[in-house]
Amino acid sequence: MPTKYRDAIVDICKGEMVFTYSPYDADSLWLYPLPEWQRVQKDVMGLSSVNPSHRMLQRRLVGAATRVSWDGNGRILIPQTLRERVAIDKRAVMMGMGAKFEIWNEAALADAFDQYLSQGDGVVPSSEIEQLRL
Repeated sequence: MPTKYRDAIVDICKGEMVFTYSPYDADSLWLYPLPEWQRVQKDVMGLSSVNPSHRMLQRRLVGAATRVSWDGNGRILIPQTLRERVAIDKRAVMMGMGAKFEIWNEAALADAFDQYLSQGDGVVPSSEIEQLRL
C-alpha cells in the first residue's frame, strides 16, 4: 500500500480491505476499504437477480470478493486466483480512484490508454464530464 494512503486507510478500515474484479475492465482488480465494500456489496446485492446483467454484476463483484489484510510492512498479498485472472506477475500499477483503488497489470493499463487515445484526440468529451457531475 503506498505510504501516502496508509494513514487514511488505517483510520477508515484498520487495513482490512476487499479485492474483487472490475466489472468493466478485464485486466483490472478493484480494492476497497472494508466499510466501502460493505456499502457496495449491499447496493449490488439489492439489484434484481431476475435481470441477467444484474446477476452477472453480482457474480463478478460479490462472487469474486476476497477479504485481505495488510502485513506488518503495509503490503497486501493479491490472491493468486485474482492475480492470474488479470495477469499480474511482477509489475502492477495501483491507482486511487475515489473510494477504491484500481490494480492493473502495468502493460495492460498502458494498452488500455493507448487504445483510448487511438480512438480520438484523447480528450474526454464535455458531455461525459457533465454526466459525471450529475
